[in-house]
Amino acid sequence: MPFQDPVEMGMTLEQVVSKVQAQTYYPELFQKAFGSTEITAEKISLALAQFVRSIVSFSSKYDQGRAMVAFPGANFPNFTTEENTGKNIFFKPYPMAEGLVLVAIPPKLL
Repeated sequence: MPFQDPVEMGMTLEQVVSKVQAQTYYPELFQKAFGSTEITAEKISLALAQFVRSIVSFSSKYDQGRAMVAFPGANFPNFTTEENTGKNIFFKPYPMAEGLVLVAIPPKLL
């Protein structure tokens, strides 16, 4: 499940399910989405994943800054020093086993 970190969520997975189940409007929505009023962690995960996939950034401050530079690691002219620092931390590569490097961006965006 993608949302099991209690620190990030502020509650456990079981608490998330209970909280959603306690809302009177969700059974109808789950019926429409899944063909059943049953509310489970798996169904919440599927709904959340679909929602996240629907989020599209268009002409955001990031999008505008990215269009001004040759690669995402460059400082964006429209960002403050603090914003560029945060962006650069986000894109910082992290060493992994056997010489692999993990970065927070998909290769197609490089």
